[in-house]
Amino acid sequence: MSRKDEDAAGIGEVSEKIEELVLASQSLPDITAAIQELTNLATTRKGHLDSFPAPDHQARILLC
Repeated sequence: MSRKDEDAAGIGEVSEKIEELVLASQSLPDITAAIQELTNLATTRKGHLDSFPAPDHQARILLC
């Protein structure tokens, strides 16, 4: 394989990786929104759970 062919193959691989990154980045807003929603839910639920006494120290650690 000539150097030109090797360069072309390398460029093809780089292009594929760039395409993968672009496709992955398109879902980042959805992922960010899902993380925010789960964080809000966890915060809300943690507030509710803190109002109940834990049966023992271990249960309290697992909730935090």
